[in-house]
Amino acid sequence: MNKIGTQRSFIQQIVSAARLVFIGLFYLVVLFCLLAGLSRMPQYLELHENPRSLLMGCTALIIGVIALFWSAPKWSPWASAVAFLVSAKAVVGLVAGVALMPPYRPVSRLIAAEAAAYLISAGILLLRFSTRPPSKLDRVALVVFVLATCADILFEPAHLMLLIGFVALLAARLYSHWSKPGHQRLPGRRSASPSGQT
Repeated sequence: MNKIGTQRSFIQQIVSAARLVFIGLFYLVVLFCLLAGLSRMPQYLELHENPRSLLMGCTALIIGVIALFWSAPKWSPWASAVAFLVSAKAVVGLVAGVALMPPYRPVSRLIAAEAAAYLISAGILLLRFSTRPPSKLDRVALVVFVLATCADILFEPAHLMLLIGFVALLAARLYSHWSKPGHQRLPGRRSASPSGQT
């Protein structure tokens, strides 16, 4: 019996490891689709000669967006941790003034401070998804946030993209907060009058 239990445990560990590898590869493909799609857009806008590039970019973006929207309940609980982790890297770059990876190129402290502030703020807004699944509106905001962040990575600095990503998360958070039953007043309801008064 102990041998059978050990074999089952070993098989379960292999299945779990294979599942993690599959999930990692899936999100790498999604990230590649987003970056590849976004990178083709400015090329088409500058050349105006290769509509095939635009078609391929749009197709990659659509695939990436659909995959992100569909799988948002799976990756959203980890989004805040990733944002805080990358923000720590930005803070180190802000202090050191150089990139953390070879060839250790100089980093603009202004851009590093901007990235750190953006990611820390986004991480705070993303914390709620660690305890509750995102609604459909939240999924849209999460997709916009990821797209905006990818655009900033490609076209750095892209201040407008960072603003769009932050506003999307903030708007979804405020809507979720104010749409709770405790913040909805029933029509025609009057405030309670003091005791002894009619």
